[in-house]
Amino acid sequence: MATISFGLSRSSLFRPLATVRQGLVAIVDCLLIWQRRADERLWLGQMDDHMLKDIGLSKADVSRETEKPFWKS
Repeated sequence: MATISFGLSRSSLFRPLATVRQGLVAIVDCLLIWQRRADERLWLGQMDDHMLKDIGLSKADVSRETEKPFWKS
């Protein structure tokens, strides 16, 4: 019985799936970073003067940070 080979091994068939998986993981990681950044900026914007003084930030620092879009670090 003859077998027909198309030059593809099992590992080469799974390589594109691994690449897709890596891409999806990178996208999810990016989305999670953006969400955390947005949450932290919201939390920072809700701090009172006493808490800001404790961490060494001014209202101007907070304003500058909270006005940034979530995708900018």
